[in-house]
Amino acid sequence: MNYQTVLQDFCRLNAESAEQLKKALSLNMESDTLQFCISHYKTYERRDPHTDELRMLDQLSAILEHETGAYAPTDLFTNDEFVAQTYADLLKKRKELNPNATYPCTLAEAARLGGAYMARSGKSPSVKHASALPEYVWDAQGYPSEGCVSAPDSAFRMRLLPFSLAKACVGDLLVLVSPVAKQTQPQFAKAIERLLECDALQKHLKGVVKVGSTGVLRELLDISSGLRINLASFSAWNEGVPMTVLTNQYGGSRILRIADGGFADIIRTVRELGMNGFAFAQVTGDAAYTFRRSEEAPPFSIASQFMRILFRYQKLRLHLGDEFAKAPSPINHRAVCDVNCRYLQKSTKMQETVVRNGVIAAAAASSPRSAYFKTALYTTLAPILTLCACGIPVSEQLLSVGIASPRDPKQADACMSMILGVYRAQIELAIRAQITPIKEITDGESHTLTAFSLSEAKTATACSFTASEHAVYCLVPPIYESGIPNFRALRAFLSEIVALQKENRMYAASILVGESVTDGIRKMSGAYTCRLTDKSIASDGTLPIALLIEAADELPYPRVGTTMRCEQKEEEVREIEVPQSLIWSETPEIVLLAKRGDSDAQVLASVLECRGANVTLCTCFDSDPAPLSRAMLGAQTLILCHGVHLPTDPRVRFALRTMRDAGGFLLSLDEADAHTAAITYLPHGLSETLLDQICKKDDKNSKKT
Repeated sequence: MNYQTVLQDFCRLNAESAEQLKKALSLNMESDTLQFCISHYKTYERRDPHTDELRMLDQLSAILEHETGAYAPTDLFTNDEFVAQTYADLLKKRKELNPNATYPCTLAEAARLGGAYMARSGKSPSVKHASALPEYVWDAQGYPSEGCVSAPDSAFRMRLLPFSLAKACVGDLLVLVSPVAKQTQPQFAKAIERLLECDALQKHLKGVVKVGSTGVLRELLDISSGLRINLASFSAWNEGVPMTVLTNQYGGSRILRIADGGFADIIRTVRELGMNGFAFAQVTGDAAYTFRRSEEAPPFSIASQFMRILFRYQKLRLHLGDEFAKAPSPINHRAVCDVNCRYLQKSTKMQETVVRNGVIAAAAASSPRSAYFKTALYTTLAPILTLCACGIPVSEQLLSVGIASPRDPKQADACMSMILGVYRAQIELAIRAQITPIKEITDGESHTLTAFSLSEAKTATACSFTASEHAVYCLVPPIYESGIPNFRALRAFLSEIVALQKENRMYAASILVGESVTDGIRKMSGAYTCRLTDKSIASDGTLPIALLIEAADELPYPRVGTTMRCEQKEEEVREIEVPQSLIWSETPEIVLLAKRGDSDAQVLASVLECRGANVTLCTCFDSDPAPLSRAMLGAQTLILCHGVHLPTDPRVRFALRTMRDAGGFLLSLDEADAHTAAITYLPHGLSETLLDQICKKDDKNSKKT
């Protein structure tokens, strides 16, 4: 029986005959799902399906079976009244958006619901204000099973892509761009990056989607409700192919959604960059997917709602803990880029915003350990407040959020709690939002939430003090005893911040998230620092969220102190002994050891790769140090990042001794490791000269910096 075979009398099958067909075709769908398919084809399609149709539906029904986003909370218990109200409001708005939904609300749908509601309310992203979107680069191309991931893979690495978030409309073309034979995923990713920088593409591009391991069809369900798909286009010889190609092929490829016109130029550019590309679908006005096997065969349609109902949802009873007495987890709110890396000796002051491709962006990331709702709430608010300090109102910002959660169903409560925190911030501030799919991570890894706020580029406010004898103020929005902000007052607070910047009354600003005033002063100090005049404010402890600003005139806020010139001591220049011969291969092999979520380590790895080195970034080596020891045996340079110590496992000790005896170079960017001898300690980071030497950029290979 081939894929073109029509299943005769499919609509007349009884329960016993359906079971026999299920065994004959080796279908994995449950019996009630098969009965639902029979009913659908009999009532709506009024025809018998082909074999490949049923196989495609069988695969589609199992796509979300083991995905975190497929978990559907049927009961949610919490002692936190504020969280309970948020969940009730989410379900209410879901009913308004989709009154006929018969399937449960999954985590994936809950994560996108706030953005969908904003779109229904006229707050959807426009081309004008959403000319770029951060792409989240995960561990897909790394080696998570062995605990080592390659350098570009991180939830915290940001790259702004020059395309809009305009909604799909009739006439849009979907172009599949895939690697050519023998092209690796890193090579393909770099080719895609060059493609997206082409001016010829930018004026037509409306969206980019990365195809996951579940195939093309899963992504199409999220793009638009009306798609016409010509399956003959999937074959290089224009021959019909099984529809199952939509669910089990093209993982890692990209789907470009482009406006009609300019298609020939785009395809030519794709092929010039060494990739395959062709248009395989077009958006129509029908709420169905129309398929063709060939130009001669008549088309047939399958309702998109019917395919969504096939998903297997794992129903859960969730218990959200009381967060009243818990402080939010630490939040990293620096925009991630190479000039912000603490492991590199750069004179550039660390920025809280970054401007690329005509877009200004602020970022925040967290890995919640206890207070999930509050941590997610403040992680979402941090980049929004940062852009407000640049004079950009909330109405002109676009929020983009990425969530990573362990696959373990026992961890679904934490994921749901994060979703509710993000949702509350979206709804209360009425901000346009784009939520990426929930990313699954290896069991045992921590949850990760990454939030970006984007807008059209404007001059960013300085994040360090600019002059002496200026007043320093601490602006704190009203916060309830439970640690939740008064959102009505918060909205007014954000408007005041924007007005201060637009009136040129704010010279510098730095956001505090779970930090103290003294932490903020330390971050803003450079050529100037702050002399405290109110020590009681500086000793208040950590603040959930606040803004430290420098102003020249009197403002109605608590004054912290006055700026003054900072006397900086010249640091002693230390000469570093670098081995003359870093052996094993002509291409430098470097191993980085870092904590998971260390964005500075990701930046350092990227810088080393750009200089021609092969970098292995190891983050999960405590439970199984074998991959780390193997990586060290093939490396020339070992770098320990902040807060990392080598395991005392015998295999790691052997690899370290072998590497050192062979002339390897051992560096620590933190305190000296207690188990490591002959290691070079660099508390202030790597210099340009040292980077050149360990990456073999210096042909003379001098011994000293």
